[in-house]
Amino acid sequence: MDDLSEKVVQIKKFYSDKAASHRSDAKASMPDKILIDKEIEILSGYLKTGMHLLDVGCANGYSTFRLAEKARIFAKGIDYVENMIRQAEENLANWNNPLGSSLSFAVGDVTTLLESDGAYDVVLSKRCIINLPSWKFQQKALDEMLKPLRSGGLLLLSEAFENGWRNMNKVREFFNLKEIPQPWHNLYLSEEKVKSHLKNKCR
Repeated sequence: MDDLSEKVVQIKKFYSDKAASHRSDAKASMPDKILIDKEIEILSGYLKTGMHLLDVGCANGYSTFRLAEKARIFAKGIDYVENMIRQAEENLANWNNPLGSSLSFAVGDVTTLLESDGAYDVVLSKRCIINLPSWKFQQKALDEMLKPLRSGGLLLLSEAFENGWRNMNKVREFFNLKEIPQPWHNLYLSEEKVKSHLKNKCR
């Protein structure tokens, strides 16, 4: 097994363990629940009644459920980690569905999506792509996420970018605080590379 394949296995185990320990809690995907809830509030502004949403890297579905509760939408969440999807399906079985939104979950790989072309109005990634261990994998994921978008559809990326990380550490340095490294399981994105890649693909 090469180094990248080994890292993929380690990352998958890391999130599988988080699913087991946090179950339906927001912290299954990241520790900052306040940030996640604010993110949901912002993302929900892009959704309209009747839209079809694909939530890529949905973890235990915490955000997927809450986005669906804010608008009458059809949403599917996929995640590479079986334990995350198992928890999402358990949550779905007990879901109080006030707006009549339709939700489903499935195990899936963002680098080889099996969704039909043009099936979704919105494709969403929340810190999914940064869990891929190389820019080559990240480019493949971006390409795959474009395929199920209908013409004129919306790709939403709530990811971590190098510029924001560097700026944060500049502020910390000013206050004589230690630099915060990128987590071992993340590879932050270059905003310039992402924009260039998508511009070439979306012409």
